[in-house]
Amino acid sequence: IKVFQREFGGISPDIADKMRREGDRYQQYTTVMRFTLQDKKKRLFESERMCYLGSIDDWITIGAGQTLQQIAKQYIPTLGTEDFFELY
Repeated sequence: IKVFQREFGGISPDIADKMRREGDRYQQYTTVMRFTLQDKKKRLFESERMCYLGSIDDWITIGAGQTLQQIAKQYIPTLGTEDFFELY
Protein backbone atom coordinates (compact mmCIF):
# COMPACT_ATOMS: atom_id res chain seq x y z
CA ILE A 1 0.00 0.00 0.00
CA LYS A 2 2.88 2.36 0.80
CA VAL A 3 4.27 1.77 -2.68
CA PHE A 4 0.95 2.74 -4.29
CA GLN A 5 0.70 5.82 -2.12
CA ARG A 6 4.26 6.84 -2.98
CA GLU A 7 4.08 6.04 -6.69
CA PHE A 8 0.55 7.21 -7.45
CA GLY A 9 0.09 10.04 -4.95
CA GLY A 10 -2.23 8.12 -2.71
CA ILE A 11 -5.20 5.80 -2.94
CA SER A 12 -8.68 6.05 -1.50
CA PRO A 13 -9.29 4.66 1.99
CA ASP A 14 -11.76 2.12 0.54
CA ILE A 15 -9.18 0.78 -1.90
CA ALA A 16 -6.48 0.71 0.79
CA ASP A 17 -8.80 -1.25 3.09
CA LYS A 18 -9.65 -3.73 0.32
CA MET A 19 -5.94 -4.18 -0.49
CA ARG A 20 -5.19 -4.91 3.19
CA ARG A 21 -8.00 -7.46 3.42
CA GLU A 22 -6.94 -9.19 0.20
CA GLY A 23 -3.33 -9.17 1.32
CA ASP A 24 -4.26 -10.75 4.64
CA ARG A 25 -6.28 -13.37 2.82
CA TYR A 26 -3.72 -14.37 0.18
CA GLN A 27 -0.25 -13.36 1.30
CA GLN A 28 2.27 -16.14 1.60
CA TYR A 29 5.22 -14.16 2.95
CA THR A 30 7.22 -14.85 6.08
CA THR A 31 9.57 -12.18 7.34
CA VAL A 32 12.91 -13.85 7.84
CA MET A 33 16.13 -12.18 8.88
CA ARG A 34 19.50 -13.56 9.89
CA PHE A 35 22.69 -12.16 11.34
CA THR A 36 26.03 -13.77 10.51
CA LEU A 37 29.23 -13.11 12.42
CA GLN A 38 31.85 -11.75 10.00
CA ASP A 39 34.66 -10.63 12.30
CA LYS A 40 35.07 -12.65 15.50
CA LYS A 41 37.64 -10.31 17.00
CA LYS A 42 35.67 -7.09 16.44
CA ARG A 43 32.27 -8.84 16.78
CA LEU A 44 30.95 -7.40 13.51
CA PHE A 45 27.97 -8.94 11.75
CA GLU A 46 26.30 -9.07 8.35
CA SER A 47 22.52 -8.83 8.24
CA GLU A 48 20.41 -10.49 5.57
CA ARG A 49 16.73 -10.83 4.85
CA MET A 50 14.88 -13.34 2.78
CA CYS A 51 13.80 -11.94 -0.59
CA TYR A 52 10.50 -13.06 -2.12
CA LEU A 53 10.40 -11.74 -5.68
CA GLY A 54 8.74 -14.33 -7.85
CA SER A 55 11.37 -16.89 -8.76
CA ILE A 56 14.02 -15.23 -6.57
CA ASP A 57 13.65 -16.74 -3.11
CA ASP A 58 17.05 -16.15 -1.59
CA TRP A 59 18.95 -14.19 1.03
CA ILE A 60 19.97 -10.62 0.25
CA THR A 61 22.44 -8.58 2.27
CA ILE A 62 20.93 -5.50 3.89
CA GLY A 63 23.86 -4.45 6.07
CA ALA A 64 27.38 -5.46 7.03
CA GLY A 65 30.23 -4.52 9.30
CA GLN A 66 28.03 -3.56 12.24
CA THR A 67 27.72 -4.68 15.83
CA LEU A 68 24.77 -6.84 16.71
CA GLN A 69 23.34 -3.96 18.75
CA GLN A 70 23.51 -1.60 15.74
CA ILE A 71 21.88 -4.14 13.43
CA ALA A 72 19.15 -4.99 15.92
CA LYS A 73 18.32 -1.33 16.52
CA GLN A 74 18.16 -0.62 12.78
CA TYR A 75 16.39 -3.67 11.36
CA ILE A 76 14.33 -5.46 14.01
CA PRO A 77 11.72 -2.66 14.18
CA THR A 78 10.90 -3.37 10.51
CA LEU A 79 9.84 -6.97 11.20
CA GLY A 80 6.14 -7.42 10.59
CA THR A 81 5.87 -4.19 8.60
CA GLU A 82 5.87 -3.33 4.91
CA ASP A 83 9.17 -1.51 5.48
CA PHE A 84 10.85 -4.90 5.94
CA PHE A 85 10.22 -5.77 2.29
CA GLU A 86 11.75 -2.47 1.16
CA LEU A 87 15.11 -3.20 2.84
CA TYR A 88 17.89 -3.72 0.30
